[in-house]
Amino acid sequence: PELCNVSHLAKEFNITKPTISDAVRMLEQKKLIVKDFSPTDSRSYTIGLSTTGKKIVAETEDFASPLKTQLGHIDQKDLDNLFSALSQLIFQLNRSGILSVQRTCYGCKFYSHTKKKDHCNLLNMELKQPDIRLDCPEFEAMEGMHS
Repeated sequence: PELCNVSHLAKEFNITKPTISDAVRMLEQKKLIVKDFSPTDSRSYTIGLSTTGKKIVAETEDFASPLKTQLGHIDQKDLDNLFSALSQLIFQLNRSGILSVQRTCYGCKFYSHTKKKDHCNLLNMELKQPDIRLDCPEFEAMEGMHS
């Protein structure tokens, strides 16, 4: 629930609070979301899906299935290379200021790279390619990085 508010969504999508507020207003008018107001602050609320909103999510949540099916036909080594390239691309786009929200290992203050090995100092473990996260919940931005 603490992540379902205007402030968090604005930061997550890198857009202004007024823009998120407009989107929330439209979604509420369409009865796709509901607001749960704080008992201690009448201006503060969390956003949740309405019954109609949940139905639409259920109908559309499998939109990536065709992509997953096609990826299933690609050799694992090629998939690993694709993942590595995309991870680096996201990191470089963030570093150059084009993407502001990213939580990959490469931009995290806990990440280190030595002798061709990736390491997470928070988890105190070597990171193999499948361990590299694109959206890490423990992410903390490396100094000079956009979060």
